[in-house]
Amino acid sequence: TGGEASALRQFSGSEPNLIYRPALPHELSKNSLSFTGQAGLSYRWNENFNFYMNTSRGRRPQVLQFTWDGKPLIAGAETVYSGEGGWKTIIKKRVFWDVNGFYRRHFNVQTLQWSGEPGTALLAANGKATSYGAETGLKVAVIPGLDVFGNYAWMQSAFDSTGVDGKDFIYAANSFARAPEHSFSAGFSAKGRIAQKMWIFATPWYAWQSHFWFTEANTSGLDQPAFGFLNINLGLEMADPDLVLSIYGTNLLEEEYIASAGHWSGQFEMPTFVPGPPRMLGVNLTWKF
Repeated sequence: TGGEASALRQFSGSEPNLIYRPALPHELSKNSLSFTGQAGLSYRWNENFNFYMNTSRGRRPQVLQFTWDGKPLIAGAETVYSGEGGWKTIIKKRVFWDVNGFYRRHFNVQTLQWSGEPGTALLAANGKATSYGAETGLKVAVIPGLDVFGNYAWMQSAFDSTGVDGKDFIYAANSFARAPEHSFSAGFSAKGRIAQKMWIFATPWYAWQSHFWFTEANTSGLDQPAFGFLNINLGLEMADPDLVLSIYGTNLLEEEYIASAGHWSGQFEMPTFVPGPPRMLGVNLTWKF
């Protein structure tokens, strides 16, 4: 509506501005009613084993926005239908094991689609997708004061070839953003008495995840290869006074990785990269009185 034209206007299709073309003032409002819910069934086989099944419907609300040419547009509500099942068991009062699997169908998936075409906006809700996976966790009480634990998760996610409108979908067969196929963590927790009312403890663990994309577009260069990092929490615990002094460290091996990439500048082929935190050390003191 005034001033100089944006230097990047040719990339967005919103000349002379960067985001929206000049337009008369508009007001956009929307009232909606929806529901979410969950139903489940659990069966206790005995005191050491039970299994369960759940089904649910989730919803992400509609989004009020404006098109590139300044016209009101409402992105549809995203819905997710999910089924889940699994079991939990205790073996010899020392081994604690749980397993679960899930299957989900996604409709009106909200994704960023920078096309700059009249009648479209930054956010579109026209995708369909499927995701499914499984996860298992294990904890073993080796001896009094020493536990080992681990967790593994596997997940597949992909957009359908067509959207909810029946047309070819721009991100067909792409994976969800920030959805590694494999991830695991493992470590141990130890605690021992060194005086009548004093204990020392230590919990080191390693966490790893496989390659993933930062955007639904699965753009080359906007992804993170597999990586892992080592963490630890150790310290001293007292009973009188009720005091806990702990020292923690994260990313002890100084693994270099990207925490986030893309953002607005990624739409102009000049993505912003945010590095993951380096090795960090700290101290916590907790006193209950």
